Amino acid sequence: FKRSRAASKRVEEEEEQHEEEVEENQEAEEEAEEAEGGEEGEEEQESEEDALKRREEEITVARKKELKALPVGELKDLATEKGLEAGKKEDMVHALVKHEAEVRAAQRAHQAKIREVLVKKKEELEAL
Repeated sequence: FKRSRAASKRVEEEEEQHEEEVEENQEAEEEAEEAEGGEEGEEEQESEEDALKRREEEITVARKKELKALPVGELKDLATEKGLEAGKKEDMVHALVKHEAEVRAAQRAHQAKIREVLVKKKEELEAL
């Protein structure tokens, strides 16, 4: 049991480190895009969507590789912590990657909603 706790903590630390790296990469890419300026309108929106898809694919590939390297016991612990069903290793890896992608999408949607509300409030305050 102590081993599984230690393994869980190690996995959590790895996840946090991975998330920090992803955030740093996203910030660096956003800064680079802002420095480039240039494109406008629909083309800019499409490039943001393409960049998001590309980043998501990179994250998925890297995370899949990390999860495949874990022992089955640690994968089972991680899957059950996330509320997923334990099963074959490949199935658990797929389920975890899918779950993490859904969580990231929900976080992006939440951040977009926050930005939308802030912009609306700012416009209301400027109108006064």
